[in-house]
Amino acid sequence: MSQLDALGGGRNLNLDIPSPGDEGRVAAAQSLQREMATRRSIRAFSDQAVPKEVIRSALEIAVAAPSSANRQAWRFVAISDPDIRRTVRELAEAETRDFLHTHGHKSWMSGTNPYWRSSSRAHLEEAPWMIAVFDREPKDAEEVLRQHLMTRESACIATGFLVSALHLMGLGTLVHGPAASDYLEEVATDDEGERLALLVLVGHPREDEGETTPAFTPKKPFHSVASILDGDR
Repeated sequence: MSQLDALGGGRNLNLDIPSPGDEGRVAAAQSLQREMATRRSIRAFSDQAVPKEVIRSALEIAVAAPSSANRQAWRFVAISDPDIRRTVRELAEAETRDFLHTHGHKSWMSGTNPYWRSSSRAHLEEAPWMIAVFDREPKDAEEVLRQHLMTRESACIATGFLVSALHLMGLGTLVHGPAASDYLEEVATDDEGERLALLVLVGHPREDEGETTPAFTPKKPFHSVASILDGDR
């Protein structure tokens, strides 16, 4: 049975959405905001295992995310294989050394986080799970349609669902840019249309994580990154 059949064969559904009232909605949002405000990127992971069932549960939430035209043009590949993680680390460090050799002397690099000025990517191997996020280029669409299907954007929305779920489950995460893309596209997928979009590292923070991870950077004030246009000026 397809997902569409399971949801009623494409017919309109009577969605049973709880209605807590406006005060309840605001209270729920504030509670979630306080919880999500404690999330930070982790770059030092312990060797404590994370069961496969926990990762699958988080992925079930990720793949429920909305997507353009409901194409769900993504693939999440959860990797615990130590040999693959080690190879990704080695390739990523080589890529970073090349980047630093080319750009490390430039003035804009001097103001970046120290992490960006180091070639070490040990966390790629230390995290017990690496989730490779692929988006799928639509093969059956003309170029003008490809630009409007937003496959990369949809995969990133689903990744947001994934990272939020993992945080609420009490796990540390790091969203990492696509590294070792050619290698991962070879070993993790057999679809030539799938492109590596992101890596999500998952695990428990190491006890000394606070010493090895750069200091928390405060979030920008709400008014500097968001606004509400409701006609009241």
